[in-house]
Amino acid sequence: DMLPFMKETVDKTTSGYVYTCGEITAALADNGTALVQAVKVNTEEELGENAGGKIEAAGFGVIKDGRLVGFLSEEETKGACTMGGVADFEVVDIGLYSGEYVSLGVKKTETKVEPVFREDGSLEKVKILVKANANIEQTSGEVDVTNDEVRRELEQKLNQAEISRIMAALARSIELDTDFMQIGKKIELKH
Repeated sequence: DMLPFMKETVDKTTSGYVYTCGEITAALADNGTALVQAVKVNTEEELGENAGGKIEAAGFGVIKDGRLVGFLSEEETKGACTMGGVADFEVVDIGLYSGEYVSLGVKKTETKVEPVFREDGSLEKVKILVKANANIEQTSGEVDVTNDEVRRELEQKLNQAEISRIMAALARSIELDTDFMQIGKKIELKH
């Protein structure tokens, strides 16, 4: 009876994604790697006397060749969600140079992987293009969000945050010797 609560919590926090058994099986069959929602069960001592062992999302576990090989941090999980196209909504807090803060509500992102090949057919590099739409959810102080300079700064810092998360997930994928973001498969399909 905790599964609907778990899915709702995960959807609101982007601390993972509740993949179905079918999606996990398909990922394992396709490339031997899959992500599964990791959970943490809080004890009554951790929650206080009024709680009863609440379950919370705790990122992803990584399965490779049928074995759990590691876990992703919150940042790595968010990068994997962005790359997988399953990050439906997330609030990103941006600190401006003026010292003010803006909270952006980032809507579902679109990601495209584009391999760049040399003339001899070998892979030169991989471009990862991310498109994200964001709304201003909240500001601290008096931030003029209609100012072009402020908007450019917000866009630049949001881009930096998304790139940082994707790079963290990519680094972890390499560390675990997995392709849980299926970048290799996307490159293979385009070549």
